[in-house]
Amino acid sequence: ASEVKLQVVMCIDDREESIRRHLEEYSEEIETFGYAGHFGLNMMFKGLHQAHFRALCPVSVRPEHFVWERSADINQEVSSKSKLGRIKQLFFYHSKTPIIGAFLALLLAPFALLMYFLDTLLPKQGHDFKQFIDKLFVSSEDDVVMEYEFNEENKLRGYTVEEMADVVFAMLKTIGLKDGFAPLIYICGHGSKNINNPHEAAYDCGACSGGKGFPNAKLFSTMGNREDVRKLIASKYQVQIPDTTKFVAGYHNTCNDDLLILEPNKLETEEYSYLSQVFTEVNKHDAKERVRKFENVSLNVSEEAALDHVQSRAINMSQPRPEYGHSTNTLCLVGTRQRSRDIFLDRRAFLVSYDQNKDENLDVLEALINSIVPVCAGINLEYYFSYVDREYFGSGVKQPHNVTSLMGVMTGYRSDLRLGLPWQMVEIHEPMRITIVLDSELEKFKSVMENCQSKNLIVNYWVRIIVATPDKKYYLYENDEFVLIDTSKYAHYIKEYSNNKAIYEGKTEIIDFALIE
Repeated sequence: ASEVKLQVVMCIDDREESIRRHLEEYSEEIETFGYAGHFGLNMMFKGLHQAHFRALCPVSVRPEHFVWERSADINQEVSSKSKLGRIKQLFFYHSKTPIIGAFLALLLAPFALLMYFLDTLLPKQGHDFKQFIDKLFVSSEDDVVMEYEFNEENKLRGYTVEEMADVVFAMLKTIGLKDGFAPLIYICGHGSKNINNPHEAAYDCGACSGGKGFPNAKLFSTMGNREDVRKLIASKYQVQIPDTTKFVAGYHNTCNDDLLILEPNKLETEEYSYLSQVFTEVNKHDAKERVRKFENVSLNVSEEAALDHVQSRAINMSQPRPEYGHSTNTLCLVGTRQRSRDIFLDRRAFLVSYDQNKDENLDVLEALINSIVPVCAGINLEYYFSYVDREYFGSGVKQPHNVTSLMGVMTGYRSDLRLGLPWQMVEIHEPMRITIVLDSELEKFKSVMENCQSKNLIVNYWVRIIVATPDKKYYLYENDEFVLIDTSKYAHYIKEYSNNKAIYEGKTEIIDFALIE
């Protein structure tokens, strides 16, 4: 086997399944892992140009740590750039009051009208103009410092060095990465940037409470690169991260398929060039696979044209389907990548890295069951119910929606707040309860399941559980017991193909799982 040159840690999100396949197909020197997209950082975060903190961790967790950005030049704290968050708060919140709202409406009406026409008729030009305006206000990476360390003088509690070591080691232990470190480890948060989408939280990272995961990726990479953190991990947990290994913060925009390097100034020229080359190629192939599900795109479109399409789609106000989100999700695999690396799963599976051979006390398995079962079940059932009854459990079609009090959407101006997802997000979904396949010895899983917080979801069949034992047997939880599955009768269904493109090329329908040579 080739020596691993790049290791990529992405969220367990089913939309990352295809990206991981294309990364691994690009080179045998690339290895991928799946880990919850908040990367174990249960924190409240406030960006430099934001007015308030927001939680970037699962909704079931109470964040204990505060992280915020400030200007690198402490004297610039009172500059116009630092006040942008307050200005945005005035526009987006206080504009709802009658007096301020009327004043802002009169003042900004010409500008709003111009942007409306640009977004509708010339979306590319409108997007470029907004980018130009952003550059006038938004500081570059070099001008921003992230405050995250514990300091008794601060009223807001940050992280101690010991807590940083615990966070970094917890991820390494969960995904089974205790040795064999690559020179570059790309920590990839994710979110979705598009302009015609009142359901933003449903497109962003569920592990970050519906927020974007790039602050978590930046902070985790910063912690992992600290010398004092690595020394503590080596002494406390006997895991030695080589000096030649570098954590790189990244971000995946699931709508326009950009894979970004968040802090390029921390990389050598050769490292940046290598990552840029990999991501440029992978982005095109992932976009090509995605566009086959969009009705207004030719099946014979090139990879370059497919990438152009998804990027223009994200900035087009007239496009009600910027992306399909978690549509067609049906499966969650919990185990090593060796089990699923050569399988085409058609973006239908949550992929969770877990090595049972490195989990002697079963504490990792217990933590995973308590986290992934409610998270994956919640996402799956959200799509399930929104599809089976789009008016009562869903929110109908998207066009007449009005955002109300920044809380949710109404249909028109007189309805109640709508409960679920719009039809344009779920119309290609195949509704079924999610099946979770876990690598574990059967008796060990039973012992963990008896005391886990998610037991009700399992025993009441809101999720389907299959335990994959080391002797390659599969046990389905059914009728309050685990029943051995006869897998021999399913073997003939699996077809084999030479590469990813040979499987999906020319097909719009949901594709059966297949093997990649």
